Amino acid sequence: MLIGGVASARRSNSSRCWSGSGQAWGRVAIMSSFVVVSERKIYPPANECIYCGARGVKFTDEHTFPDGLLGQHILPKASCEPCQKIINEQVEQYCMRTLFAHLRAVTGMRSAKKRPPPPLTVKLERQSGEIERVVVDPADLPQFFSLPVFPGPCFLTGEPVGETFDGWWWHHETPGASEALRKLGAQSMVSETVFPSRIARLVAKIAHSQAWALWGPAFEPFLPDVILGKTKYFQEYVGGWGKILNPVPDFAHTFKVMNWRKTKGDKDSYLIGEIRFFSDLGGPVYYAVIGKALKPWPFQERTA
Repeated sequence: MLIGGVASARRSNSSRCWSGSGQAWGRVAIMSSFVVVSERKIYPPANECIYCGARGVKFTDEHTFPDGLLGQHILPKASCEPCQKIINEQVEQYCMRTLFAHLRAVTGMRSAKKRPPPPLTVKLERQSGEIERVVVDPADLPQFFSLPVFPGPCFLTGEPVGETFDGWWWHHETPGASEALRKLGAQSMVSETVFPSRIARLVAKIAHSQAWALWGPAFEPFLPDVILGKTKYFQEYVGGWGKILNPVPDFAHTFKVMNWRKTKGDKDSYLIGEIRFFSDLGGPVYYAVIGKALKPWPFQERTA
Protein backbone atom coordinates (compact mmCIF):
# COMPACT_ATOMS: atom_id res chain seq x y z
CA MET A 1 0.00 0.00 0.00
CA LEU A 2 1.56 3.24 -1.11
CA ILE A 3 0.95 6.52 0.67
CA GLY A 4 2.03 9.46 -1.39
CA GLY A 5 1.13 12.70 -3.01
CA VAL A 6 1.23 16.30 -1.91
CA ALA A 7 -1.47 18.27 -0.15
CA SER A 8 -2.98 20.59 -2.73
CA ALA A 9 -5.60 23.31 -2.93
CA ARG A 10 -7.82 24.13 -5.84
CA ARG A 11 -10.97 26.04 -6.69
CA SER A 12 -13.74 24.97 -8.99
CA ASN A 13 -17.06 26.17 -10.31
CA SER A 14 -20.13 25.33 -8.28
CA SER A 15 -21.96 22.16 -9.20
CA ARG A 16 -24.89 20.18 -7.89
CA CYS A 17 -24.11 17.85 -5.00
CA TRP A 18 -26.02 14.57 -5.19
CA SER A 19 -26.77 11.92 -2.62
CA GLY A 20 -26.44 8.23 -3.38
CA SER A 21 -30.20 8.04 -4.04
CA GLY A 22 -29.98 10.75 -6.68
CA GLN A 23 -31.63 13.45 -4.54
CA ALA A 24 -29.97 16.85 -4.87
CA TRP A 25 -28.38 18.18 -1.70
CA GLY A 26 -27.56 21.65 -2.99
CA ARG A 27 -24.62 23.42 -4.60
CA VAL A 28 -21.02 22.68 -3.69
CA ALA A 29 -17.64 24.15 -4.59
CA ILE A 30 -14.38 22.48 -3.64
CA MET A 31 -12.31 24.60 -1.30
CA SER A 32 -9.28 22.48 -0.49
CA SER A 33 -8.51 18.93 -1.52
CA PHE A 34 -6.05 16.81 0.43
CA VAL A 35 -4.56 13.38 0.48
CA VAL A 36 -3.00 11.99 3.62
CA VAL A 37 0.73 12.05 3.10
CA SER A 38 3.66 10.45 4.86
CA GLU A 39 5.52 13.78 5.07
CA ARG A 40 4.77 15.82 8.17
CA LYS A 41 2.88 19.10 7.90
CA ILE A 42 2.83 21.19 11.07
CA TYR A 43 0.33 24.04 11.28
CA PRO A 44 0.62 27.14 13.51
CA PRO A 45 -0.42 26.30 17.10
CA ALA A 46 -4.07 26.73 18.07
CA ASN A 47 -3.30 27.78 21.67
CA GLU A 48 -6.82 26.77 22.69
CA CYS A 49 -8.85 23.60 22.82
CA ILE A 50 -10.51 23.31 19.43
CA TYR A 51 -13.21 21.06 20.96
CA CYS A 52 -14.36 22.91 24.09
CA GLY A 53 -12.71 26.33 23.67
CA ALA A 54 -10.61 26.13 26.86
CA ARG A 55 -7.69 28.56 27.11
CA GLY A 56 -4.81 28.97 29.54
CA VAL A 57 -4.52 25.25 30.31
CA LYS A 58 -2.10 22.50 29.30
CA PHE A 59 -2.63 21.46 25.68
CA THR A 60 -1.66 18.44 23.59
CA ASP A 61 -0.93 18.33 19.88
CA GLU A 62 -3.54 16.96 17.51
CA HIS A 63 -3.02 14.73 14.49
CA THR A 64 -5.86 15.88 12.27
CA PHE A 65 -5.86 12.36 10.77
CA PRO A 66 -4.73 9.61 13.20
CA ASP A 67 -1.06 8.77 12.96
CA GLY A 68 -2.11 5.13 13.35
CA LEU A 69 -3.51 5.51 9.82
CA LEU A 70 -0.33 7.30 8.69
CA GLY A 71 -1.76 10.80 9.06
CA GLN A 72 1.01 13.37 9.46
CA HIS A 73 -0.84 16.70 9.57
CA ILE A 74 -0.29 18.11 13.07
CA LEU A 75 -2.03 21.00 14.84
CA PRO A 76 0.06 21.90 17.94
CA LYS A 77 -1.46 22.95 21.28
CA ALA A 78 -4.98 22.15 20.14
CA SER A 79 -6.63 19.88 22.72
CA CYS A 80 -7.05 20.20 26.48
CA GLU A 81 -6.32 17.09 28.52
CA PRO A 82 -9.98 16.23 29.36
CA CYS A 83 -11.06 16.41 25.70
CA GLN A 84 -7.98 14.53 24.53
CA LYS A 85 -8.70 11.78 27.06
CA ILE A 86 -12.29 11.36 25.82
CA ILE A 87 -11.27 11.27 22.16
CA ASN A 88 -8.36 8.91 22.75
CA GLU A 89 -10.15 6.42 25.00
CA GLN A 90 -13.61 6.42 23.41
CA VAL A 91 -12.78 6.89 19.74
CA GLU A 92 -9.19 6.53 18.57
CA GLN A 93 -8.15 3.55 20.70
CA TYR A 94 -11.23 1.62 19.59
CA CYS A 95 -10.69 2.47 15.92
CA MET A 96 -6.93 1.82 15.87
CA ARG A 97 -6.76 -1.21 18.21
CA THR A 98 -10.04 -2.93 17.36
CA LEU A 99 -11.79 -1.78 14.22
CA PHE A 100 -8.72 -1.11 12.05
CA ALA A 101 -6.28 -3.40 13.91
CA HIS A 102 -6.54 -6.34 11.52
CA LEU A 103 -6.12 -4.35 8.32
CA ARG A 104 -3.35 -2.19 9.81
CA ALA A 105 -1.44 -5.34 10.80
CA VAL A 106 -1.93 -7.14 7.49
CA THR A 107 -0.87 -4.10 5.44
CA GLY A 108 2.00 -3.13 7.76
CA MET A 109 0.44 0.26 8.52
CA ARG A 110 2.39 1.60 11.53
CA SER A 111 2.29 4.97 13.26
CA ALA A 112 5.08 7.49 12.80
CA LYS A 113 6.35 6.70 16.30
CA LYS A 114 7.28 3.21 15.07
CA ARG A 115 5.90 1.52 18.15
CA PRO A 116 6.26 -2.28 18.09
CA PRO A 117 3.00 -3.67 16.75
CA PRO A 118 0.89 -5.38 19.42
CA PRO A 119 0.07 -9.08 18.98
CA LEU A 120 -2.77 -9.53 16.52
CA THR A 121 -5.67 -11.35 18.14
CA VAL A 122 -8.59 -12.54 16.02
CA LYS A 123 -11.70 -14.63 16.53
CA LEU A 124 -11.86 -17.75 14.37
CA GLU A 125 -14.80 -20.03 13.85
CA ARG A 126 -13.60 -23.62 13.82
CA GLN A 127 -15.15 -26.35 11.68
CA SER A 128 -17.01 -27.54 14.78
CA GLY A 129 -18.70 -24.15 15.08
CA GLU A 130 -16.69 -23.21 18.17
CA ILE A 131 -15.49 -19.60 18.33
CA GLU A 132 -11.88 -19.26 19.51
CA ARG A 133 -9.79 -16.14 20.06
CA VAL A 134 -6.20 -16.75 18.95
CA VAL A 135 -2.99 -14.80 18.39
CA VAL A 136 -1.83 -15.05 14.77
CA ASP A 137 0.95 -13.82 12.52
CA PRO A 138 -0.49 -11.09 10.24
CA ALA A 139 1.30 -12.73 7.30
CA ASP A 140 -1.00 -15.73 7.68
CA LEU A 141 -4.20 -13.72 7.43
CA PRO A 142 -6.12 -12.47 4.42
CA GLN A 143 -7.57 -8.97 4.45
CA PHE A 144 -11.03 -9.00 6.01
CA PHE A 145 -12.59 -5.67 6.76
CA SER A 146 -16.03 -4.10 7.23
CA LEU A 147 -17.19 -0.51 7.57
CA PRO A 148 -20.67 1.00 7.85
CA VAL A 149 -22.07 2.82 4.84
CA PHE A 150 -24.15 5.80 5.99
CA PRO A 151 -26.89 7.70 4.20
CA GLY A 152 -26.31 11.43 3.79
CA PRO A 153 -26.19 13.72 6.84
CA CYS A 154 -29.72 14.78 7.79
CA PHE A 155 -28.59 18.42 7.73
CA LEU A 156 -28.04 18.02 3.98
CA THR A 157 -30.85 15.62 3.07
CA GLY A 158 -33.62 17.14 5.20
CA GLU A 159 -34.50 13.70 6.57
CA PRO A 160 -35.52 13.43 10.25
CA VAL A 161 -32.76 12.52 12.70
CA GLY A 162 -33.02 9.08 14.31
CA GLU A 163 -31.14 7.20 17.00
CA THR A 164 -30.43 3.98 15.09
CA PHE A 165 -27.94 3.14 12.36
CA ASP A 166 -29.72 3.51 9.04
CA GLY A 167 -27.35 2.13 6.44
CA TRP A 168 -25.58 -1.02 5.31
CA TRP A 169 -22.13 -2.56 5.41
CA TRP A 170 -19.15 -2.52 3.09
CA HIS A 171 -17.01 -5.66 3.21
CA HIS A 172 -13.53 -6.14 1.81
CA GLU A 173 -11.89 -9.54 1.34
CA THR A 174 -8.76 -10.48 -0.58
CA PRO A 175 -8.70 -13.39 -3.03
CA GLY A 176 -7.61 -16.67 -1.48
CA ALA A 177 -9.26 -15.91 1.85
CA SER A 178 -10.86 -19.35 2.13
CA GLU A 179 -7.51 -21.10 1.62
CA ALA A 180 -5.81 -18.90 4.20
CA LEU A 181 -8.51 -19.70 6.74
CA ARG A 182 -8.29 -23.41 5.96
CA LYS A 183 -4.57 -23.35 6.83
CA LEU A 184 -5.52 -21.80 10.18
CA GLY A 185 -8.03 -24.59 10.78
CA ALA A 186 -11.00 -22.25 10.55
CA GLN A 187 -14.04 -21.88 8.34
CA SER A 188 -14.47 -18.16 8.94
CA MET A 189 -13.15 -15.18 10.87
CA VAL A 190 -15.55 -13.43 13.21
CA SER A 191 -15.33 -9.65 13.08
CA GLU A 192 -15.14 -7.53 16.19
CA THR A 193 -18.22 -5.54 17.18
CA VAL A 194 -18.50 -2.44 15.03
CA PHE A 195 -20.01 0.67 16.61
CA PRO A 196 -21.18 3.03 13.83
CA SER A 197 -21.34 5.92 16.30
CA ARG A 198 -17.60 5.67 16.98
CA ILE A 199 -16.81 5.69 13.28
CA ALA A 200 -18.99 8.79 13.01
CA ARG A 201 -17.12 10.43 15.89
CA LEU A 202 -13.77 9.70 14.21
CA VAL A 203 -15.05 11.18 10.93
CA ALA A 204 -16.25 14.27 12.83
CA LYS A 205 -12.92 14.62 14.66
CA ILE A 206 -10.90 14.47 11.43
CA ALA A 207 -13.11 16.96 9.59
CA HIS A 208 -13.29 19.45 12.48
CA SER A 209 -9.60 19.38 13.38
CA GLN A 210 -8.42 19.62 9.75
CA ALA A 211 -10.68 22.60 9.08
CA TRP A 212 -9.48 24.30 12.29
CA ALA A 213 -5.86 23.62 11.33
CA LEU A 214 -6.42 25.31 7.99
CA TRP A 215 -8.59 28.27 8.91
CA GLY A 216 -8.89 28.54 12.68
CA PRO A 217 -12.21 29.82 14.09
CA ALA A 218 -13.50 30.91 10.67
CA PHE A 219 -16.65 28.82 11.13
CA GLU A 220 -19.36 28.18 13.71
CA PRO A 221 -18.57 24.56 14.69
CA PHE A 222 -21.28 21.91 14.57
CA LEU A 223 -19.24 18.81 15.46
CA PRO A 224 -17.69 19.11 18.98
CA ASP A 225 -20.72 17.52 20.72
CA VAL A 226 -20.55 14.58 18.28
CA ILE A 227 -16.79 14.20 18.78
CA LEU A 228 -17.01 14.29 22.58
CA GLY A 229 -19.99 11.93 22.75
CA LYS A 230 -22.37 14.53 24.15
CA THR A 231 -25.09 13.61 21.66
CA LYS A 232 -26.25 10.27 20.29
CA TYR A 233 -27.77 11.91 17.21
CA PHE A 234 -24.64 11.92 15.07
CA GLN A 235 -26.72 11.44 11.89
CA GLU A 236 -27.64 15.13 11.85
CA TYR A 237 -24.13 16.16 10.85
CA VAL A 238 -22.31 12.94 9.91
CA GLY A 239 -23.27 10.60 7.10
CA GLY A 240 -22.06 9.13 3.86
CA TRP A 241 -22.54 8.80 0.15
CA GLY A 242 -24.89 5.83 0.34
CA LYS A 243 -23.07 3.88 -2.36
CA ILE A 244 -19.57 2.56 -3.01
CA LEU A 245 -17.29 4.29 -5.49
CA ASN A 246 -14.37 2.83 -7.43
CA PRO A 247 -11.03 2.45 -5.59
CA VAL A 248 -8.48 5.27 -5.79
CA PRO A 249 -5.15 3.55 -6.58
CA ASP A 250 -2.05 4.44 -4.56
CA PHE A 251 -3.80 6.42 -1.82
CA ALA A 252 -4.85 4.73 1.41
CA HIS A 253 -7.06 7.59 2.60
CA THR A 254 -8.41 10.77 1.02
CA PHE A 255 -9.79 13.95 2.53
CA LYS A 256 -11.26 17.17 1.15
CA VAL A 257 -13.19 20.17 2.47
CA MET A 258 -16.01 21.74 0.45
CA ASN A 259 -18.10 24.89 0.65
CA TRP A 260 -21.83 24.12 0.45
CA ARG A 261 -24.99 26.19 -0.06
CA LYS A 262 -28.50 24.85 -0.23
CA THR A 263 -29.22 26.98 -3.30
CA LYS A 264 -27.13 29.31 -5.42
CA GLY A 265 -28.73 32.42 -3.92
CA ASP A 266 -28.35 31.46 -0.26
CA LYS A 267 -26.28 33.87 1.83
CA ASP A 268 -25.26 31.20 4.35
CA SER A 269 -22.66 28.64 3.39
CA TYR A 270 -21.30 25.63 5.25
CA LEU A 271 -18.11 23.59 5.33
CA ILE A 272 -18.45 19.91 4.45
CA GLY A 273 -15.64 17.43 5.07
CA GLU A 274 -15.34 14.36 2.82
CA ILE A 275 -13.30 11.47 4.21
CA ARG A 276 -12.57 8.09 2.70
CA PHE A 277 -10.70 5.44 4.68
CA PHE A 278 -8.80 2.82 2.64
CA SER A 279 -9.83 4.41 -0.62
CA ASP A 280 -7.33 2.21 -2.49
CA LEU A 281 -9.43 -0.79 -1.40
CA GLY A 282 -12.73 0.87 -2.35
CA GLY A 283 -13.74 1.97 1.14
CA PRO A 284 -16.92 4.03 1.65
CA VAL A 285 -17.14 7.84 1.56
CA TYR A 286 -18.15 9.78 4.67
CA TYR A 287 -19.34 13.37 5.04
CA ALA A 288 -19.33 15.66 8.06
CA VAL A 289 -21.00 19.07 8.22
CA ILE A 290 -18.18 20.97 9.91
CA GLY A 291 -19.99 24.24 10.53
CA LYS A 292 -21.35 27.51 9.21
CA ALA A 293 -18.85 29.78 7.47
CA LEU A 294 -18.42 33.09 9.31
CA LYS A 295 -16.86 34.93 6.38
CA PRO A 296 -16.86 34.66 2.60
CA TRP A 297 -14.71 32.02 1.06
CA PRO A 298 -12.10 31.23 -0.12
CA PHE A 299 -10.53 31.53 3.31
CA GLN A 300 -6.90 32.40 3.80
CA GLU A 301 -4.91 29.60 5.41
CA ARG A 302 -3.70 30.42 8.91
CA THR A 303 -0.16 31.65 9.33
CA ALA A 304 1.98 31.83 12.46
